[in-house]
Amino acid sequence: MIAFIKRFSTFEKVYFTLCIIAMVVCLILQSSVISVIMVTLSLTAGLLNSKRIKIALLIFSITSIIYAYISYSNGFIGEAIINVFYNMPIYLISFIRSDKKRNSVMVEINHVNKKYWFWIVPIAIIFTIGYGYLLQLISGITIGGITIAKVSLPFSNAFSTCILIIAVFLTSQRYLEQWYIWLISNVVLLAMWIIAIVNGGSNDYALVVQNLSFIGINLNGLLQWRKVDKILKKDTIKGEEKT
Repeated sequence: MIAFIKRFSTFEKVYFTLCIIAMVVCLILQSSVISVIMVTLSLTAGLLNSKRIKIALLIFSITSIIYAYISYSNGFIGEAIINVFYNMPIYLISFIRSDKKRNSVMVEINHVNKKYWFWIVPIAIIFTIGYGYLLQLISGITIGGITIAKVSLPFSNAFSTCILIIAVFLTSQRYLEQWYIWLISNVVLLAMWIIAIVNGGSNDYALVVQNLSFIGINLNGLLQWRKVDKILKKDTIKGEEKT
């Protein structure tokens, strides 16, 4: 346990402690208990992921289900759908595959080929427009006796869903660029939950704290991964020189 704790810097331990204190404050402000639990688990997984610790993937798969329920309850249907049918399976499958290796740390750090962004960006725009329109169409309708909840902010919801799809895939495949996408996701979701609270549709301050906290965690993760990536590249070069 002591060796495990030593993996984290003083900054990381202090930052995480402050996040937990913020969760207690959210409980006092009457945020839902399930939201506080989900956010606490998510922050834990985020910190573990910054250290490339594999168990983070399993925790992310659990929080995906909880977050789906919270999102649906607040009218963010796109978020709910993507967490149940995409995020949870992707994280779980990635964890199972990585768990076959004995080491607890994900060694590989990959990079997205720059030419792929020329495809990713236009596809993301088309997806956001199409999915946003679909969410608008199904908002509040009844299908087979089941009434779908009214969709809040359909196009913002669609954009955040699109960003999540990209971020989760990059995370599952250990791409360094995941951290840039997660930061965009944090900003979008932060705005969405603030709007939901201001409009009186939610009192889940914990989700605002979550996205604020994740900005710091994801920035730290980006720096940590870039540092390790440089070390791995140097080791690769040295290995090639020896051969």
